[in-house]
Amino acid sequence: MEEFGPPASELANFDAAEANRFVDLQNVSLTSTNGNVLIRISDETTGQTLGQQSFGYSVVGGNQLVFTNPAAVNSFIHSFADYQDGAGFVLVEFETEFETSLPGGDSSGQVSVTTNYDGVPISSASGSIPADGGGGGCWPNCEVQ
Repeated sequence: MEEFGPPASELANFDAAEANRFVDLQNVSLTSTNGNVLIRISDETTGQTLGQQSFGYSVVGGNQLVFTNPAAVNSFIHSFADYQDGAGFVLVEFETEFETSLPGGDSSGQVSVTTNYDGVPISSASGSIPADGGGGGCWPNCEVQ
């Protein structure tokens, strides 16, 4: 899961069309062509979840995940721009499921995900996928910390 913690007021300017997730794979193939991103918004001080919702993504260019409906994402995120409890900072978390496959045998793999906004990296996470002896799929979001 990736996260960043802006002042809530900055959410009013968020544009989901400027956001993407770049997936760097080592000894792993990305087999998903689409899926869901869970976005959770919490009070950064108390940890209280203010809202969460899943949104679809598509894979473009082989390793870049983009929202399929940026307007829906914007509507959800913008709705928290006036949050003023505590210090007024929120924690925005992204959890993405995607399917991968290993080449098989005793090979393991590495997945790194970087969330970019307007071309600038804002968060990243990585995880290992253990050798499974026969290729097969895996959901690396469970491994990515």
